[in-house]
Amino acid sequence: MSMNPLKFTKVEVVAITIVEGDCIADIAVNSTFKLLHLLGHHNIPVALSTLKAANPFPDRYRAQGLSIDVLPMLNHHAPTDVAALKQRLLVQQPGQEYLLQLLLQQEEPVTLVMTGPLSNLAYALDKQPEAAAKVTRVWWMGGALRVPGNVYEPQSDGSAEWNAFWDPAAMGVVWNSSVPLTLVPLDATNKVPITPDLLYSFGPQAGYTYSALAGTLYAPVVSWVFNTPTASDPYFAWDVLTAACMLDGSQLCQLQHDLDVAAVLAGPGQGATVLVEAATQQQQQQQQQQQWHDDEELGSKARQLTAGVQTVPAGSFQAVRHVGAAGTCSCGTEHQ
Repeated sequence: MSMNPLKFTKVEVVAITIVEGDCIADIAVNSTFKLLHLLGHHNIPVALSTLKAANPFPDRYRAQGLSIDVLPMLNHHAPTDVAALKQRLLVQQPGQEYLLQLLLQQEEPVTLVMTGPLSNLAYALDKQPEAAAKVTRVWWMGGALRVPGNVYEPQSDGSAEWNAFWDPAAMGVVWNSSVPLTLVPLDATNKVPITPDLLYSFGPQAGYTYSALAGTLYAPVVSWVFNTPTASDPYFAWDVLTAACMLDGSQLCQLQHDLDVAAVLAGPGQGATVLVEAATQQQQQQQQQQQWHDDEELGSKARQLTAGVQTVPAGSFQAVRHVGAAGTCSCGTEHQ
């Protein structure tokens, strides 16, 4: 998660916090400092969260960060330079506590760009609810509204997106807060795959650091489609699209407003973001299922009718919030 992306007009990065989501913490910290050094950003504090997952990413995903850390482009420097940068800027305070402190110290509200779980923000809001007033808006790469989720784990019914599934309770805290929230869900990111043609297009621009870096970082994942559980899902521009929409939402993000979305915190749908129409239908289905089970006259016939129907346990839906809906390939969803 970063507070505003790097070096755009009227944009200043205040800090970076890292949650050990789809990464291994030490490798993620090292790679972050190598990137900052490469791009000439020598004054941005980095803090590592100590919060743990309710549902960790599989190791096969987390370990792929090593393929980034070893890239020659990120290691074309004197090791002592990056070590000195890390020693000076790595915050010793846990990332979640640092974020809370940082928010409370701000004279003006800031924008949060969160490309992982909402855990650090949830911690801050839980400890000091008044911290919400220091947040202009959160841009979160999370959720899936009208498309399936991307979690293929035994404890999930497949409706959740991974950043939400990692810490469903954190999503509930944010849902119950007053923080303005814009989602860039799978509905949007699914339409921005990383393809060979995209990577080839970086070739003519390889003389520019940012283009060369983008092509280099994405090259290891272009064959992702062959390694996913369904053998059909490519790697998508999840986090980059989120940052890009924050920078220029009018061009990239076509927001639809005033949809109600519920967060699912427990059961096989934990981590799901459900449009209220669907959530209401699911709760009604659940109530009817319970009625069938309670009706002794239906007996085994009722149990057969309801067998295999996957519903969310009662009380697992969090408070509903107004949300926008994903429209085009580069859109987001917005909480008012």
